[in-house]
Amino acid sequence: MKKRTLASIAVLAGVFLFTASASWAQAIDGGYVGTAMCAGCHSGENADFQKSGHPYKYRTTYGDDCGMEECDPISNILPNPAIAGILTLTNDDLILDDGDGNLDWSVINYIIGGFGWKARFGILDATDADGDGINDTGFVWTGDNVQWNALADGISRPQWSNYHGGEDKAYNCGICHNTNGTRDMEEDRTEPWASHEGGDGEGYTSQWTFDGVQCEACHGPGADHVAASPRTPYPVDTSAEMCGSCHNRDGADLHGSNTSKGYGKHHQQYNEMVGNTLEPGVHASLTCVDCHDPHLRSHTVPDATATALGITDNDLTAEERGAVISCDTCHPSTYVNFMPFNQCIDCHMSEPTKSATGEDGTYGKQGDVKSHIFAINPDDQAEDTNASPNSVTGTNVQHNYITLNYACGKCHDSSMSTFVGRAFTMEELGEYAEQIHVKPGVAGIDKCKLKAGKKKDNTDKINFSGFLDAIGEDFLAELEGNVVVTIEADGIADLEFTFPINADTFKKPDFNKPGKYKSQVKGAKGDPVTKFSMDFKKGTMKFDGKNLDLTGLSCPFTVRIEIGSYGAVQELTDDIVNGKKPCEEIM
Repeated sequence: MKKRTLASIAVLAGVFLFTASASWAQAIDGGYVGTAMCAGCHSGENADFQKSGHPYKYRTTYGDDCGMEECDPISNILPNPAIAGILTLTNDDLILDDGDGNLDWSVINYIIGGFGWKARFGILDATDADGDGINDTGFVWTGDNVQWNALADGISRPQWSNYHGGEDKAYNCGICHNTNGTRDMEEDRTEPWASHEGGDGEGYTSQWTFDGVQCEACHGPGADHVAASPRTPYPVDTSAEMCGSCHNRDGADLHGSNTSKGYGKHHQQYNEMVGNTLEPGVHASLTCVDCHDPHLRSHTVPDATATALGITDNDLTAEERGAVISCDTCHPSTYVNFMPFNQCIDCHMSEPTKSATGEDGTYGKQGDVKSHIFAINPDDQAEDTNASPNSVTGTNVQHNYITLNYACGKCHDSSMSTFVGRAFTMEELGEYAEQIHVKPGVAGIDKCKLKAGKKKDNTDKINFSGFLDAIGEDFLAELEGNVVVTIEADGIADLEFTFPINADTFKKPDFNKPGKYKSQVKGAKGDPVTKFSMDFKKGTMKFDGKNLDLTGLSCPFTVRIEIGSYGAVQELTDDIVNGKKPCEEIM
């Protein structure tokens, strides 16, 4: 058996629990007691949590102390990296061959990840430079083929990839990959790894109390709670900032999501949700737990991981598992056109972010981490990266929107391995994206007339007319709310006109005897006067507006018409506006 061992795991009710070694199973280092103590009373929450990714962010191995099958179900399914891929290490005398050209597992003393996306491997150096009986340094293995990509297929995405080739890479990740972690080496810390010092930016530059992200990483030290009789209430911080303490980059200076090689970097869900200084996130006001149950896994895992951990619900969606709420909870009436079998997150949480691997097609792109930006820009020419750099890193950041390359291209770019359905060009995708949440059967404009005021300002006029397509019983039955007409064009502010739908404006809503809708909005003398009407029998509609300021309006321009929960978007060009006379000559 390969010696891929991990201490600090106990088995309780068939669930692997990460604890300290026996000599540390007391309240240590600032009152932290460990997950096994929490599980004594909170077994249900713990059973769920142990099948999420948090406990597996870091596992320590201990040579011959125990067999991997009994100790670490995740590490047991990982292959060991090939020696040929490891470039340079200060302590290269520790590189041992397992006989097959791969790194011998006796050299690997810790594993970072491996649950969902990737695994990196590390050693605790055998060097005791100062003679105090304690190893001095540790390194993350670096080189060309040293990162194992768990979700990769080995074809469109590599199974092994580079990680800081040619560098001595320090492990300074304890603040988020471990419990009660810090990046500072403090001499008075008492946890087991406190004395593993790194020098000159090398080796261990972190300290922590327990391996992995355990209960107290989020809930805080539990010694007082455990010791109290009766048990004292345990304060729970449910703020987005709490989750954001690790799911971000660059600390509190949240100037957007950092990018690398065309993708957003991983573990910055908080940056994505909050947005950048120019583009606030559409869900910036929410907390993470408004949507997530933090004890439950919100993504599928590799089959090998599911088997190793006894995960039996890997074929269910996150909603079906109860890990996240349905989008319908907050967006109950959002209509989805063209794609009735897709989930909201397929597009609005597509994968412009990469943890381990990504795939680039002709125009389509897909990383491996779902975005928390949510907003999609339907412009097929939209750029990925904001021109305003992050004030900490100095690098450009993502726009706070997802482009069609990711939202649509992963399925509709025929060069992608994930291609399904029908191939589209980016321009075609832009046209469909404009209509994706628009109920069909509303408006088409076939005539439009513009007239500029000749004598004074604010006397311009516009009217357009057209047809109501496929008017049916559902359309009439659902007419409520407002009619909203919006005119959009480069060079002018959007013009929006709202008309109520009520008993005074909507006549004869009976489908068998369709009537008319007519509404007029006007103010004092000289103010804009607008009208909107529909004839359900003839299937026509008309908009009139006068006393308007249309200065700067030129073709083409866009008209949006929302009728209750239905709507349409149309670009008006010269052939529709005033016949074939060039639009720019009108205004």
